[in-house]
Amino acid sequence: MAPMYDLTMPTGPVKTALIGAGARAQNLYSPLFRSLQPWMEITAVCDPVRDRAEVVAQQLDIPAFFDIHQLVQARPMEAALVVTPPMSHYPLGLYLSSQGIHTLLETPWCNLLAQARELIKTARANHVVARVAENHFRFPLDRIVKKLKASEFIGPI
Repeated sequence: MAPMYDLTMPTGPVKTALIGAGARAQNLYSPLFRSLQPWMEITAVCDPVRDRAEVVAQQLDIPAFFDIHQLVQARPMEAALVVTPPMSHYPLGLYLSSQGIHTLLETPWCNLLAQARELIKTARANHVVARVAENHFRFPLDRIVKKLKASEFIGPI
């Protein structure tokens, strides 16, 4: 299927803001960013918890923002990697796409099919890419349910 619009291929690293500066951002993503420099440049971090944002900002030598609206207004990025609590993924993805910012959201992308459709619709309307970073369950309860389903111990799930 042909894309609904043309996207310009980047000629250099994609300027990317890190949204969320908790344990996952600090311990998993921050150490990886140097190896990703040919493809992405982390240009800012945003987290409403000032201490967390400042830790990542210092680790990566980038500016810290504590309000998503101020980050978008300053616009040091063309894309965002969203590493925040799951319930914030849908509203952040929707907002960022509506502002013309490409997004890569951690799982879950959203909770409802209607929300997924709205994310896609908003991204297309603003000519941005919206993607989900992972496509597997990692919460313990989800893993248990997956094993129960495979075992067919309690019937169809």
